[in-house]
Amino acid sequence: MRFIEIADEEALNLPADQLKAIATYNYLLSVQPDYVPEDINISPEEIDKQYQKLMQQIKG
Repeated sequence: MRFIEIADEEALNLPADQLKAIATYNYLLSVQPDYVPEDINISPEEIDKQYQKLMQQIKG
């Protein structure tokens, strides 16, 4: 599996929902070894849920 990498300039031009999806995808990829790329098509609700988990871990 490969992480999605974006440059700072790219991030400034992406909508917030796409940035959340990328962050969620990379997070899931790092914590679930069996995560498969097709799962990037998860629902917006699931992206929000996983994104909130990520933010909680960052805030620690």
